[in-house]
Amino acid sequence: MTDHIHDILLRDNESCTLAPLYIIRRQNHLSTDSQTFPEEWVQGLITKILSREFNLSFKEAAHRAELGHSDILLVKKKAEHKLYKVDERGILEFIKAHQHSPLELKNKFIFVFEAEKVPPTISNKWLKTLEEPKKNVSTILLIDGDKPLMSTIESRAITLRLKGEKKIPLSDGKSVSHFHQYVLSFLDKLDKNLERKDAGVFSLTKDQRSNLEIAAENQDLYAYSEIVKSSKSFEEFFFNLTLEYASSIENDFLKCQELLDVVKWYQTSLEYNNSSTSRIFSFIKTVSS
Repeated sequence: MTDHIHDILLRDNESCTLAPLYIIRRQNHLSTDSQTFPEEWVQGLITKILSREFNLSFKEAAHRAELGHSDILLVKKKAEHKLYKVDERGILEFIKAHQHSPLELKNKFIFVFEAEKVPPTISNKWLKTLEEPKKNVSTILLIDGDKPLMSTIESRAITLRLKGEKKIPLSDGKSVSHFHQYVLSFLDKLDKNLERKDAGVFSLTKDQRSNLEIAAENQDLYAYSEIVKSSKSFEEFFFNLTLEYASSIENDFLKCQELLDVVKWYQTSLEYNNSSTSRIFSFIKTVSS
């Protein structure tokens, strides 16, 4: 699925017109784990930035994103603290990062996770820095929900709202996102003998069918990869099913390039007989995001 906020920030980064301060709020939960939203979302954005600026494949850019970059600062609260503390490393680095222009990228990015948990004592210290931002340095405050920040900060920021992935209700009241619903619909067609003619090339065993259904209902990407590794023919079947889903949804150019990169990497992984679990997990994660 296209991430419209990624597209906005990437476009403005390309033209060097990024604002100095953004607030990004998540309206609907994408996961029961509150950390899933910012961490995956930020890594996805960083990967796309590095891919564009250094002309890297998605896989190469993702690897560089994991290693970190001197022009990208991630400020995270210690898990054991309810609020940020003045002497936390990330808080101390926040001011330092605003004192220097980017060394390599077009813009320097400072991401503050759980920004609603920055207390006024720290926010007040940030005000002067945010009032007189250095050129080509952008701060992105990530917030889960609608809790307001200090009005002096809110008034200086561009606020963007990240909508949760649309969920489709199941009969038992649970909800499931589009990729997992696609798998469930396919299984339903198999049960009713309504599948396409070539869908029956690989016959699912009762256990495989049951395990796929459980993985889809639980929206568990890792479970898919564990199930699929049971046989190469099963992996090939699931790869084709996932690729079919990818071709059925609307994607922007960058997403199409990302999909092409991960398909190439998947094929290379097959040739070198790399871990099937890692291969399938990476592929499904890219397609379903």
